[in-house]
Amino acid sequence: MQDDKPVTDTELSSVIDEIPAKPGSYQALINTITPEIRARLQQAIELGKWESGERLSPAQLEHCLQALIAWDHKNLPPEQRVAFIDRSKSGKGTAKDKDEDKDQRKA
Repeated sequence: MQDDKPVTDTELSSVIDEIPAKPGSYQALINTITPEIRARLQQAIELGKWESGERLSPAQLEHCLQALIAWDHKNLPPEQRVAFIDRSKSGKGTAKDKDEDKDQRKA
């Protein structure tokens, strides 16, 4: 098994077979993704390879990322989406917030 070998049609078919119907548009495709398929896409993105061990091509990685982001946007609250950054707890508030913190420390 070579790491730089792209995924075979058979392996892609096994993922595609899980999609209930052939969609007519990108949005229709996103609508057919189940939570299980989403989990498999996320795992493939994180590992850079399919469950079989075959590496994702740059195009496959890009498409998986786009599908994952679109599915998350449609189905998950913001704090559960891929790449969510919780800025409310990061200590990186606005300049006004920082000024108010300084004023409170002086008092």
